[in-house]
Amino acid sequence: MRLLTRTQVQAIRAAMQTFVDEDTSFGRGRMLPRWCVYCQRDRPGAGFIAYDCGDFCNECATDFELARAQGLVRTVAEFFARRTGEARRQLVQAIAVSTESRADGGRAQAL
Repeated sequence: MRLLTRTQVQAIRAAMQTFVDEDTSFGRGRMLPRWCVYCQRDRPGAGFIAYDCGDFCNECATDFELARAQGLVRTVAEFFARRTGEARRQLVQAIAVSTESRADGGRAQAL
């Protein structure tokens, strides 16, 4: 497992937000909602990311990229396998703890 600094977390979030921003600026922001295969909900169309097992909304794709950067998962298939139940709860908790806003001066955030 890799501990991410606040700056690293912010950089990943900013990079993922770029997909939303560019879709919106190119007129795709008014896209119809799309189905996210991960959270299994209709989500805003801007910012969707295509992975091997299907299209993820930007929020789920961001969670995946954070989990991958932290070494919590290696592949989208592994992340997808943790979509439900206790495994999902633990993964979401680990991501949330590591990305909490804290006045830590950019130090690595423990999980």
